[in-house]
Amino acid sequence: MLIFTPTPKIVFILVLLGLPRFVQAQRVFVAKSGSINRTYINYTTNGDKTISPNLPVVVVLPPSGDDARKTFASNGAWLASRRPAVFLFPNPGENQWRCADSTRADQDTDFIDLIIKETYSNFHIDRNRVYLLGNNQQACLIERLKKKYPHLVAYSLTVDQRTLSDSTTMAKVISELLAGNYRSEADHELWKNVAGTGGMTRVDSIKEFTWHRRIVLEFRPGLFFMNSSVKTGITDKTYMDISNSHSTFDIHLTKWVNDSIAWFVDIGRLKIPQKQEIDGDLLETGGGMVFLFTAGFKYALPRHKYRPYISLGTGVIPVMIFGGKLSTLSMGSGSGPPSSRPTSIKAEARVALHTTLETGFDWRFGKRLVLGGHLRYIHSGNFDTAGKVNGIKGLQVNGSVGYIFNANRVKNLPFAIK
Repeated sequence: MLIFTPTPKIVFILVLLGLPRFVQAQRVFVAKSGSINRTYINYTTNGDKTISPNLPVVVVLPPSGDDARKTFASNGAWLASRRPAVFLFPNPGENQWRCADSTRADQDTDFIDLIIKETYSNFHIDRNRVYLLGNNQQACLIERLKKKYPHLVAYSLTVDQRTLSDSTTMAKVISELLAGNYRSEADHELWKNVAGTGGMTRVDSIKEFTWHRRIVLEFRPGLFFMNSSVKTGITDKTYMDISNSHSTFDIHLTKWVNDSIAWFVDIGRLKIPQKQEIDGDLLETGGGMVFLFTAGFKYALPRHKYRPYISLGTGVIPVMIFGGKLSTLSMGSGSGPPSSRPTSIKAEARVALHTTLETGFDWRFGKRLVLGGHLRYIHSGNFDTAGKVNGIKGLQVNGSVGYIFNANRVKNLPFAIK
């Protein structure tokens, strides 16, 4: 009788062919470790096609010399898991887990503790079933973690490097690990959905947390502070001075391509106070309009409800300033000596290209409402002096309130939900 033994490559291909039967979601997150930001991969597989809470967690430590992405991509065992679970792949600092350096080891153990807490906060995993998987070289770090956080890990397992890189063997190891139902001695309380009795379904979670293909319309009032470098002090025939700080109002539209990357369009207006001053028998009057048209790209750290971001954009700034002096003696009469007749209103128009660098944060409330704070630097090209400035350069500070359109969209996501 012939016995067929599948190779790791065959297992991986079979897993890929079977992917539509399951629900998978891979995401990259950022967490602070000491003074640096470190990343980790969160991968969820759920055979019953919901994002039911209280799933077990398997923390897989990448071997020394590898990062989280390589460890995840090089082994099909995670994809082959038919049991609902969350897999975490923390990136080691400088691709090394070091036990000899106590400071570095403490940072590593604190980082693992942090990502487990974040995963519970975001996905409501079962803290009683947190499992740690690594190779023999990481045994000392695993023991250090268990000693420092005695109720964090329910069960740990170390295997040799050959076993860790074998998809067929690792699939069996993970299946037995999840089937064992090892539990923490702390007996953490399971998460309960206080908003309903049925728990949060996979679709509800997507609507609540994901930004994929969402469209956000924001209204941003704020202030603009002009750089002193553009203030010329030169008075033109409009008799206007726009070099002081101004209130602003922007309409900001963002289209998210995925959870981290988006493009945006922004239309803003700098308010120029209307001027009316009487000097003897002359009335000085003036005003103007300054608009900012900006388009660009935005990158946000994937933190769900609270998300810091940076953006870079470019566009045009049309500037129009008008004003003049009118004789109060002849206003409304149309007669009088030539010296007292109204002078014509002068206007200065300029158009300049600008570049915008912005940072800020979004705070999402529920599915649709977004509040935020924003700080951006606007740098235009120079133009001929108008309104005592030869450019629009400076800092803009905004608050915002926004509305998320198509928040119920669940089609065309980068992972299956059926």
